[in-house]
Formats: sequence, structure tokens, C-alpha cells
Amino acid sequence: MTRDAADGSARNPRIMSLETAKGLADALGVTLDDFWEGLDG
Repeated sequence: MTRDAADGSARNPRIMSLETAKGLADALGVTLDDFWEGLDG
């Protein structure tokens, strides 16, 4: 189990680890900067 899964931060993208955020950005085909900007709505 990853740290993000264990502490529930995977459900709150504002506190997820950089590693998880990078993995999600890669899976979505966007840059990490674009991923973070997208969190602001």
C-alpha cells in the first residue's frame, strides 16, 4: 500500500505526494504544472 493510500491523501489531491501527483499527471497526459493548475478549477 502506498503512503497516499494509507493516509487518505489520494482522495485529497491538494495533500497528495509529489510522486502520486506526477503519476496521475503522466497517466492523464498532462504536465505536472497543468495538473496542479487544474486543481484550482
